Amino acid sequence: MTLGQAHRFGGALPATLAIMAVLWPGELPVVGWLAAPVPIAAAFVQRSRSRVAPPWVGAVVGLSGFGLGASLMIQNGLESLVAAGTLTLVTVLCGRIVTRENPDHDRQAILLALLLVFAATVIHTELSFAPLFVAFSISAVWALTARQLVVGAHDEAARGGTRLPVSLNRRDLATPAFMAVTATVAVLLLASTIVLFVVFPRIGLGNLGFVKRSRGDLPQSVSLIGSPRGALGGGEVVARVRGLTEADFDGGLYLRGPVYAQVNRDGFARGEVELTTPLETEFAVGASRSYEVFLQPVVGRSLFSLGKVEEVGILAGGTSNPGRRVRSFHLPSVPELRAAEPLTGPVRYQVKGSVLRAGQVSGGGVPTELSADETKKLSHYMQIPEELDSRIEPLTRQVTGPASSEAEKAAALRSFLRDGFAYTLEQPNGRKADPLAGFLLEDRRGHCEYFATAFAVMLRLSGVPARVVGGFQGGWLDEDGDIVVFTTDNAHAWVEWFDPSTGWVVDDATPPAPPSRLSGLAVLMERLRRGWDDWVVEYNLVSQLELAERIGRAVTGRSSGRDLRGLVRRAAVAVGVLVAVGLAALWIRRLLASSRRREDRLAGAIVRAVERLGGEPVSGSKTLREAVTPLAAAGRAQILARALEVYEQGRFADRPSSAPVVDRLVRDLERVA
Repeated sequence: MTLGQAHRFGGALPATLAIMAVLWPGELPVVGWLAAPVPIAAAFVQRSRSRVAPPWVGAVVGLSGFGLGASLMIQNGLESLVAAGTLTLVTVLCGRIVTRENPDHDRQAILLALLLVFAATVIHTELSFAPLFVAFSISAVWALTARQLVVGAHDEAARGGTRLPVSLNRRDLATPAFMAVTATVAVLLLASTIVLFVVFPRIGLGNLGFVKRSRGDLPQSVSLIGSPRGALGGGEVVARVRGLTEADFDGGLYLRGPVYAQVNRDGFARGEVELTTPLETEFAVGASRSYEVFLQPVVGRSLFSLGKVEEVGILAGGTSNPGRRVRSFHLPSVPELRAAEPLTGPVRYQVKGSVLRAGQVSGGGVPTELSADETKKLSHYMQIPEELDSRIEPLTRQVTGPASSEAEKAAALRSFLRDGFAYTLEQPNGRKADPLAGFLLEDRRGHCEYFATAFAVMLRLSGVPARVVGGFQGGWLDEDGDIVVFTTDNAHAWVEWFDPSTGWVVDDATPPAPPSRLSGLAVLMERLRRGWDDWVVEYNLVSQLELAERIGRAVTGRSSGRDLRGLVRRAAVAVGVLVAVGLAALWIRRLLASSRRREDRLAGAIVRAVERLGGEPVSGSKTLREAVTPLAAAGRAQILARALEVYEQGRFADRPSSAPVVDRLVRDLERVA
């Protein structure tokens, strides 16, 4: 490879990797992918200076980026600030790449690529960021080294030495050995950075992570016309649950999140109604136990659970800042766990409550005597679509037949849907005027939203209060770690109906998927992802203290890790104190400097006024008072005396005047003639 080729492609590679790092998570609009091939394509085209795009092209590309960013902000609000800024950076980088003419432009392109990598640390929290970051680090070292060699070639040509084309065509510089050595240097730098990341105290910075980011992995409604949640795909891990048994997993798990109670012809939407116990906080069955949940921010403020929640405690995360954690609360009106603010980062929390099973109803219960007010509120779960097809109600009566209890009606409807309908991710009914009627009366196939909507509507027609719940079902079991992993492939919707004798019952008419266990490469990838989430994304001061304790035990063989832990804690406090003192000193220095600048500005205005009135320059041997006193005594400019008084109070009496006072005096002095 010639030096010129190494220079062109060396500069294109880190730009390409930086663009890929921000595009990979899918947070940016699809149009952003048009930028991915630009750096490499430009490297092929730019074989000579004559093939570089004119500067106006770069200006147009950059301005279009500002337009796209502004459009994204207008559409999605302040929460899209990071995405909008990143999209703008991508286009500005492309504009710089296609118009680069000299090594200074290379340096600007590498700096822009580095800024994109910084943005990726906010947008891209998956394990795939790690290889992209390593590759970027190595390629950036190559690019900087090749750039420096080209700068040397330019300097030599300017001194009249070897001609530039000859230097750029040399093949003895960018050799495989050279590339290997520079890659090794980059890896060593990365290793030292990792050590610094591990040992430097991770102290939270309060609310500095104010920019919100919403993944939006789950839809905000249960829709019969939108894309099915079962087709989210990608296999991205959205939740892990620790503390369950293999029997729990084999029984079928439902990680419940948003509750959808407001029905319409096209499905169910969020709708809240205030209900008191036992309507909302009691479920039919489920023994109480404790389990831990690691959750990605998949839908607004929702925190997910496996059933009834008795206690919940946030352990870590939920914000963009690893040193701060969100607060949680239980919403009585709809039995959901929610964070006190939108989740912008992974959150880990401990839950004490039940693990519910679909379709299980505890027998022998005594019907609860509901008050008139509670009965009225429960009617919220009895509403049906205003334009319901007239054939659905007779069909419901035919299916339920002689069934009298809520459990019997639910069992009949569940069997009807499971035995007579097929599951598919296709949309045979989505474009029909009445998709629910098309599902029940014509095609008899659909995805989980169709099964859940039909089940809930038919239960309501049978006199059974019902609602739809969204979340994840089944999951994957990592047997070695006793951890159940839920991915986007497990996204699901099901039904909860109310039994007066036992409470709310989890039920599912969708044909169930068999329990699955991780094996082979999937196990390795999951454990790598788990390590990334635990030790990189969630790494904070608490993690450092735990790591210090482990190291202390490993080194000494005793529990003296407490000493090392205490040392780390004291070091963190010391660093915090030093940072606070440094910030305070900087603030005081800025105040003093600001006051001194005002005094110097006032002194300059006084000198200029004296020179205009006296008709000659002020001698450097005179003080301001010596220069002003003769003129002020003669009554030629009384403002000079006032300005001199203010100046001397600030300069010598440590009583500086405010900026508006100084500004007014300077304006008055400028009018002195």
